[in-house]
Amino acid sequence: MPVQNRKVQLFVWILCVNSIFISCSNDGPTKENSGGDLSILMPLEGEVQNIQLAANQDVQFTLTLQIPPEIKMIESATLNVQETLKHASVSYQGSAGKAALLGAIFQNEATGSILVRVDDSPETACASAITYGPYDLAPGFFSSPDPEEILLDQPSIQLVNRGTVALCLIMHSSVDATVSIDEVAVDMVQSDCPDVADFSGMWTGTYQCGNSCGPGFGGSITLTISQDGASATYVDDGEYSYTGTVCGDVFRFERIDEYEKESGTLTLIDANSAVKRSTWRSRSEPTCFGNCVDSLYRVSN
Repeated sequence: MPVQNRKVQLFVWILCVNSIFISCSNDGPTKENSGGDLSILMPLEGEVQNIQLAANQDVQFTLTLQIPPEIKMIESATLNVQETLKHASVSYQGSAGKAALLGAIFQNEATGSILVRVDDSPETACASAITYGPYDLAPGFFSSPDPEEILLDQPSIQLVNRGTVALCLIMHSSVDATVSIDEVAVDMVQSDCPDVADFSGMWTGTYQCGNSCGPGFGGSITLTISQDGASATYVDDGEYSYTGTVCGDVFRFERIDEYEKESGTLTLIDANSAVKRSTWRSRSEPTCFGNCVDSLYRVSN
């Protein structure tokens, strides 16, 4: 896959800075322009909070993105770096780190780099061949990034349309720092669905989920899907209800309640077997999250 290499040359660092602490926030809803293009903010619900960067060491971490169920199929998509950074923060640790940062500012030197890998699973994302970067980070990156956006290539678009998207961020910092990201901004162009597969019926199988706050969990599961054209709903054996849309052989779904949000995709392997990938995030303290994978087969229509 092609690797993009662009030098970040920045010096506009004053905006959003408070005593070397860089942070911006500008919450806003999903926006659609007159041409039908969408700009969406995908909340991470605490998945990327207080990531510790040690000076001169590579640190990698993954985050998962689920496209909202009302979006059926994507023709093109762009990661909006500038808008994402309005929902992110970085702080530099200790007097030595701040001194190094000030030296870099006055010499307009890079203080680190970031490489992004994309895959359909958080377990394999950091080894993916779909790569963006590396990008050098200068002190003003959080207020004036370059590049301001990253156009996703077709292999990445195919992953988005198939289901869960996992990003592996590999960061290198010349100083000790702490990074948090609250939301990821994506601009996209939708396209029409070529057809709608039939998901209706009872499905059974097994599931396994991760848990950032403790041990993972899993077991057997049964769910029943009701479908009316491109609209579908399923109820699992815990009586939780999920709603969404079907496009091609992918059923995007979401459930939001007072305590938790879960969203993901159910993708057909063949007529009567499917894999379900989802991400759950708690909506109250403690902030916990995890990724789930279900292997399912249809037992009745």
